[in-house]
Amino acid sequence: MCLSKIAVLAWPGIFLIYWANGSIYASTTRHVDDHVMKGHNLVALSTWLFFGDCGSVVGSLLLIHVKVWVGPVTCWHCTPAYS
Repeated sequence: MCLSKIAVLAWPGIFLIYWANGSIYASTTRHVDDHVMKGHNLVALSTWLFFGDCGSVVGSLLLIHVKVWVGPVTCWHCTPAYS
């Protein structure tokens, strides 16, 4: 939805990205709480959050390349071909 180049669809796409990200973190935290011993709980969660932050940094660095690949986003009513 975010790559469709339709500005109205970007809002639900952004919402779904953040909702999925929060769901992944919540389900992983619950999984660690259920399956990891209490003494190792903090280490497991800290490791998971560290790798999540590393993925966030890599994703933000790749954003420049995705913008080049997708191209500019324009409104259908702003483009002279549709006027």
